[in-house]
Amino acid sequence: MDACRYHVENVPAKVADQVRRLLDLLRLRFAALDFAVDADSRWWFLEVNPNGQWLWIEQATGLPIAAGIAAALQQPPHASGRRPGTSRRRNRAGTCATDTP
Repeated sequence: MDACRYHVENVPAKVADQVRRLLDLLRLRFAALDFAVDADSRWWFLEVNPNGQWLWIEQATGLPIAAGIAAALQQPPHASGRRPGTSRRRNRAGTCATDTP
């Protein structure tokens, strides 16, 4: 963890939409997903962790992850598949940038 610098990254709308569809298919209200982003800014999906760890990235980035999870869990899922409180404008993730190419 010491080899990384963490920052907030905007998630492209297409990626966010695909994540929402995946969570709907898996019937998950929360998951931690891992991606790699290449030099051409293409996002590559690596894995989904249905009970992923997140507190460390909340502390490193200041993203209100705990509050977001708590708010989502208090709302029933929508029949349309969209979760209450989700917005295409708030697609953000904590990312790690390393000094190695």
